[in-house]
Amino acid sequence: MENCGFPVIARYLEKQSFPADRIPGVQVSHVWTQDPCLSQHIAKATYIDHVVDRTEDLLGKVDGILLARDDAENHLQMARPFLKAGLPVYVDKPLALSLCEAQKILDCSESPNQIFSCSAFKFAPELEKFTQAKHKIGKIKMIHAFTPRDWERYAVHGIDPALELIPERGPVRKTQVWRSEDRSVLRVLFQNDLELSVQTCGHAKSPIALRIFGSEDWCDIIFTQTFQAFRNTLAEFVQGIRLGKTKTEAQDILKVVELIERGSKG
Repeated sequence: MENCGFPVIARYLEKQSFPADRIPGVQVSHVWTQDPCLSQHIAKATYIDHVVDRTEDLLGKVDGILLARDDAENHLQMARPFLKAGLPVYVDKPLALSLCEAQKILDCSESPNQIFSCSAFKFAPELEKFTQAKHKIGKIKMIHAFTPRDWERYAVHGIDPALELIPERGPVRKTQVWRSEDRSVLRVLFQNDLELSVQTCGHAKSPIALRIFGSEDWCDIIFTQTFQAFRNTLAEFVQGIRLGKTKTEAQDILKVVELIERGSKG
């Protein structure tokens, strides 16, 4: 895992205990990438028993697919054969960069409960803890979300958990977009006058965080339990396969993609 290209992954994995921290009753059994050597490397690093040469070799062998790629422009092409085969598919964030492309992916589904796609921070322990105590800040008036890196891949980490906290926001009434060098800001005013601001900070150092302003108080949510967030999200996907019901509804996915698209047009 030290050679995976993202040192932060190795750092949070080394704090875990395996196999105790794995999700019980489920196994990643097969892997495919475009590079057989890379596939073998992933298999050895993550205890995957079978490396396949073609994506179609996965059909009939697995109960669900992890499309673990954040290049949204390729999601439709790569998810389509599995969706047409009726398999549940976890599509890495974001599902798409436009509503048109997202709808094309959703239209490939053979049933309404096949696609699971969200930021892992939608199921983060920090968000759950805040939800249990959010009455202390009163009615939410504004949320400012911050993430590092680029808008296309990372804005979803601010948008998804923020929308989870404000389900009664109504439709978008007004937006403003600001871009400078590698930074982007989207400000959204919803029908009920609730305001959401999402900033991707480019190469500037930034946590993935929400600052929430309420009628009685304010608070910060700084997402640091990355492993647990990913584990929770995978567990939700697995539970959805078992129950035949996804925890990421199509309408919710489309609302996230709508804001990603709005923020990319500045």
